Parts: sequence; C-alpha cells; structure tokens
Amino acid sequence: MPSLLATYSALSAAATRAQVAAVLRSIANDRALGLLAVKTLGRHPEGSAVIVIPKNLEVLHGLAAETSADKTDVTKEALRCVANALLLKESGRNAWLSIKGGELCASVMLRESESEYTFLVSRILFLVTLKGSPFMRKAVEELDIIHTLCLRLDCTLAAYIAGQTLSKEALIDLLKVAFNFLLQYPRMVDEESDRANGKTPETKVMGDLWDDKFESLLSPLLRVFNNIPPTSPNPVMPPLTHAIHALINIPVSNYASKWFSPPSPPPEPALSTSPVRLSTSEQFHKAFSRLSMSKNSLPRRSSSRPPSSTASASTSPSSGTGSSDTLRHAYDLLDAFTAEYVPADPDDVSVRQKCAATDVQIEDTAIPLVVLITRLVGGDESAMKRMRSWLLPEDLVRSSPLEKREDLLGRCIRLMGSVYYPRLKDSIGEMMFQVCDADANTLTAQIGYGNAAGYLFNQGMLAPPPTNSTSGAGASGTGSNPEINPITGTTQSFQSSEPEMTDEEKEREAERLFVLFDRLERTGMVANPIRKAIQEGKLQFP
Repeated sequence: MPSLLATYSALSAAATRAQVAAVLRSIANDRALGLLAVKTLGRHPEGSAVIVIPKNLEVLHGLAAETSADKTDVTKEALRCVANALLLKESGRNAWLSIKGGELCASVMLRESESEYTFLVSRILFLVTLKGSPFMRKAVEELDIIHTLCLRLDCTLAAYIAGQTLSKEALIDLLKVAFNFLLQYPRMVDEESDRANGKTPETKVMGDLWDDKFESLLSPLLRVFNNIPPTSPNPVMPPLTHAIHALINIPVSNYASKWFSPPSPPPEPALSTSPVRLSTSEQFHKAFSRLSMSKNSLPRRSSSRPPSSTASASTSPSSGTGSSDTLRHAYDLLDAFTAEYVPADPDDVSVRQKCAATDVQIEDTAIPLVVLITRLVGGDESAMKRMRSWLLPEDLVRSSPLEKREDLLGRCIRLMGSVYYPRLKDSIGEMMFQVCDADANTLTAQIGYGNAAGYLFNQGMLAPPPTNSTSGAGASGTGSNPEINPITGTTQSFQSSEPEMTDEEKEREAERLFVLFDRLERTGMVANPIRKAIQEGKLQFP
C-alpha cells in the first residue's frame, strides 16, 4: 500500500491519461489492498451507504465466497467490509439476505474453525437475525444452523481458554447469534401459527416460547457457562453474560437431566481443509486441562451455606470439562458479584460511585443471572431445595437481623428493599420467592414479614403476618420454632435485649399517647383512636 500510495501521490497535473490509468490499474489489481481501502471508507456512515447498495454487496459476496487458500486475506477483508457496513446501515441487512449472504455466512461458519472467520460471520449473522426473517427459518430447517452453532461453540470456547487471538470476540458474537435464534425463531413460528388459525399474535417475552429443535444447544451452552475462566473484580462479564442470556431462553423442567447432570464431552470436530481444524481436538482438551487446574480461583465469600461432603464434591471440576454444577456455579457468581459491588447498603452513594468508576451497570449485569437462578429453582424441586439449603440452612444463625448479615442472604434481603435498583429488587424478590417454594407463608417465615412485605405487596400477595404456629416454613424448621419472630425472622431472644417496662412506665406511655392523639384530634387531622375505642367499649381500664 505505501508504494501504491507513493506512486499515486507522485502523479502531477501534467501526467498523461495513460499514466493515470496505469496507476489506477495497479491499485485495482491488488484486491486485498483495495478491500482495505473500502473497509476504511466503510467505517463512516456515508461510506457504508455506498457499500450496502445491492450491486456492491454482490461484489463483496463473490469475494467472500472464494475458498482457495491463497484468497484468505481477500475473503476476510470482504467479510469485514460487509460486517462494518451492516452495523452502520440497517437497510443493508435485508439486501445482504436477498443475495443469499446469510447462506454464505452459514457455510463459512461450518467450514472454517479459525476464530477470525467465526467472529466475522457471527457478527454478520447476529445483525441479520435481530428480527425474524425467512432466512432464519431456512437456516434452522434446511441449513442445520443449530448443529453448526453447537460445533462452533465448543471449538471457540477451547480457543478462548487457550488465549487465541480474536477468540473472545468470536465467542461473544457466536453467543449473540445463538440468543437471536433461540429468541426469534420460536416467536416467529408461533406468530405464523396464530395467523394461520385466525388468531391475533400475542406479544410474548423472552423464555415464554420454545422449540424442541434447539435442545442440542443446551449442552454446549452449559459447557460455555461452566467453563469460562473467572474474571476479577467483576466475575460476570462478556462472554459469560451472553451465555446467561442464551440459557434463559431454554426451559428447565423439560430438560432437567441435562441442566443438572455432568455435561457430556464435546464431539470430536470433523476434519476439513482448514489447517486450524486439524488440531482443534487437541487444543480443546489441553485448554480444559489448563482450566481445571485454575477453576477454583472464583472467590467464595458466602457463609450462608454450611460445608458438606456433597457441597464439596460439587465444587470439584469434572475431569476434562471443568465444573459441572450449573446451579452452584450460578450461586457462586451471584455471591461474588454482590460481595464486590453491593456488600452493604445497595443505596449508599459509594455503590454508585464505584460502578460509575468501573463502568459496571449493576442491574443490567446481575438481573439476567438472578433470572437464570430463578428459572433453575422454579423448574426443578431438587434445585430449589439445594438453593434453600445454601441461602437458608436449617441451622441459620438468627440472633441478629437477617438484613444485617454480611453473606449472600443479607445482601439479597437488603436488595429487596433497594430504592435505586428497583428492577433488581423485584428480580431478587422473585428468586427468594421461588427458593421458598413459591409460597408467601414460607417466604415470610424464612426472612421475616418485614423483609418480605414489599415484594408481596408489589405482587398483590400481601397478607397478615404469620404467627409462629401457622408458619409455612416447616420444611426448614422455622415453622415449629416458637422462638422465631415472624416479623423479623430473628430469634425472640434478640428482640428482648432490654428489660420489660413496669406497669407505671406503661401507664405513663399510654397517657403520653393519649395526649398526642388528643392534640391531633383538635387539629382535625385524625380522630383519637384511644377515645374512640373507649366510647365503643373496646378498651377498658381497671
């Protein structure tokens, strides 16, 4: 490029037409450098507007479709030009699909295992699948895109763990593509079915719809979720966040055996003409062996859950596949994240200052993880019992207010009363509700009516506070314990730390209240409830 630029710059106003044409031909003959120039121009909206013209996209399509080994640079540059243009110009996405660009990307994804190829075609597929389209249906039903995604997820995860260039970006965009298909395809099929039956399509949210064609995606997504190396200080970062988003779309109860069993090893990748593909299997096993040695680096700060042989076993990575306990891993991630960013009062100004300084959005980061845990415990009874044994063990020390605890339970209860994070507050409340078997009485008995009342009120389930004898928390032992205060969830002994008032002190307090209410009554603000009770015979003095 420097020599071509120098030759072009050397042209003077006196240069002949033949000289100018020769220089321009020399530039045109070097396609890789020409595409580099196109890519540079395409970084601006004005340049991308020219690139997404159908005839120009067709040229790039032809260059990207070349498969010979000596055309690798040309193919990649053409894909980069398309990816940049479609990012800036939404109108070009349908134009790309109209010239079978989606089919080309699916073909390249299946054929090439190199992370750079995966990143480029995943970025393009992500952009063209943000909305439902005929291509999306063809990709699932004819191009077997689900099988391709499964293969590429395992391959790219291994590359990411091994630290290969662009593997992180490739895994992020690959997970985004998986999310789009999991979200859009079932919704599109459901809407088409409603129209065919004369029904008005209903707007449904993420996780409401499902198609069994995507069952095979669960195992590789779980391998990604469980085996991405931990990060610090924020343990919930891309690409992990994108794996969580994808998993939320998959039902739990239908596939409990896959969700809660050790994940099967990834299939051996097929051979191809790609030189990287030949060593993929070896890279995969080496990468996971390396991960297994460092898997326990994720901090475990919580003291809610008592140590046990079962719990200890669940933290040990499976041979060659890393940790296989999805629920435990999700719990530990939430524990580590909340301990780092909301260790005390979530509404304290220091929390917002720290998040602003580190560019962390607490709700956007934590809510998907909380939703995933909620779906896990709500979809499987054994998962619910395990989660309750960690958060609310039978031998939980209740001598001090639960909301003052420094463990995950205390942080969750404090978040249930947060003012600055209302969406996370609701999500944590729903998680705690599911942990308590989706029973309001159990929830109030476990954490106290005062801590649960806000969530129950917002859900329209507000009821009188439970009594010690009618508590629904018998499964954890609190229901039959008369020492548990149903309002605070703490032991009664904590509440009686001060000596009880004498009769004289009680009488003085009653007189003081009567005087205060009498003053309020004179202002017309309220009626004196004590006077009213005496008049109605509900209150009598000896």
